[in-house]
Amino acid sequence: MYYVSLPFHSAEKFNREMAFMSTFDMGYRKALDAGLTPDKAYERALQEARDVTQKTMFNYNSTNKPRYFRGDLRNVILQFKLYPQHMSVFMFRTFQQAIGQGIEAELARHERSLANATPDEKAKSMEKKRAELDEMKKEAQKAFVGMMGMTFVTAGFTGMPLFFIFSGIASAFHAVFGDDDEPFDSENWFKNWTNRTFGGFIGDAISRGALSQATGLNFADRMNTNLTDMWFPDVRKSNDEVSYLQNMFINLLGPTAGAAINYAEAIKRFNDGHTERALEVMMPAAIKNAMVGTRYLVEGRAVTLKGNEVDADIPAA
Repeated sequence: MYYVSLPFHSAEKFNREMAFMSTFDMGYRKALDAGLTPDKAYERALQEARDVTQKTMFNYNSTNKPRYFRGDLRNVILQFKLYPQHMSVFMFRTFQQAIGQGIEAELARHERSLANATPDEKAKSMEKKRAELDEMKKEAQKAFVGMMGMTFVTAGFTGMPLFFIFSGIASAFHAVFGDDDEPFDSENWFKNWTNRTFGGFIGDAISRGALSQATGLNFADRMNTNLTDMWFPDVRKSNDEVSYLQNMFINLLGPTAGAAINYAEAIKRFNDGHTERALEVMMPAAIKNAMVGTRYLVEGRAVTLKGNEVDADIPAA
């Protein structure tokens, strides 16, 4: 279990170290520029780095789970729903702070706590509190605009948090005014429209993100924050209603259910005489893909379990 979990643990550790150290470095320079002594700047930057890392990379401890995610069975089933839950709350709370929601209530609460203060002390304290809340509002505005901007760069318009609203409206319009016999996928329609309207690179950068277009790598699917995509991943298309429903539940439950299904599939393949393919199904993706690639290389072609040819020419590269 140590070696199985090591790659995931190392990646998470690396991400948090990078976030912590970069935030600390920026915070330390900012504190020095504000006139603080090196010791005071160090303490402030340290606290800021802790807060930002916890806030943006989340705390996955059991004590920090939502109440409805707790319990032995729910811990397993909802394990992979923690990220969308944390991300949804983070974006919503940042937006709330950015528009100043709750400032007046916070000021009223602070004013009640100063019931025994003199009028002069009360005025100074209220002024200080208002300035503090205004600064928090400005920081939240910068954070929210930054999040949305980076999402647009990495995942395009289709990766924005509320793209599902546009998608729903487009689907509704097609249902009312479109051709019932013509299949309609709002996301594909939007991608094709931007491609035709703005040209290949610019159009695809708008729909899928400039980073994906510039590098040729698929950042969009991994870095999109469209709420429906985070909570309800796309279901593998199937004309068989039973298979479609099974795929939907597997996707909703995440790798936990996927692993169980894979083991059942491995037993089936083993019993059918496909020993190598049974081992492939049981392996984690990184090992499985290497095994599949090796099989393609040795056989020189890609075939399905039934022997149907997918690709007759598989070069070594």
